[in-house]
Amino acid sequence: MCILFGTSRKAPARKIQKLGQTIDWKIKTTYLSVTLDIALRLNKHVKVCIKKAKQARGALYPILNSRSPIPLSTRLSIYLVYIKPICLFAMGSSHQRIKLGKHRGNSKRGDPDYHRCPLSHQK
Repeated sequence: MCILFGTSRKAPARKIQKLGQTIDWKIKTTYLSVTLDIALRLNKHVKVCIKKAKQARGALYPILNSRSPIPLSTRLSIYLVYIKPICLFAMGSSHQRIKLGKHRGNSKRGDPDYHRCPLSHQK
C-alpha cells in the first residue's frame, strides 16, 4: 500500500509496482498504531485513541465508578496506568496544536504579565 500525502485528493495516474504486484494508493493508513491521513493532521488518530480510551473506561467502569468500594487513590492510579496512556499515545504534536489553537485568537491582554500602561503598576 502507498499513502498519498499532500493537498491533492486525486491519486496519481502512475501505478507503483513492487515485485511484479501493483500497489494501490490510499489516503489514510495505520503505521505503528498511528493512523495517518492525507494531510498528516492526525484527526483520525485522535478519534481512534478517544474510542479506545472510552472502551477501556467502559470495561473498567465497575472499578472506577464513584460507588466502587475501592479507595479513590487506587482508582486514580488505575486510571493513570491504563486509560491515560491510551489517550496520550502519539499525541504530543496534536496536544501542542490544540493548545496553540485555543489561544490563537487571544491578544496579549490575556497574558497576566502584560500591562497596557506600564507606569500604572510601578511604585
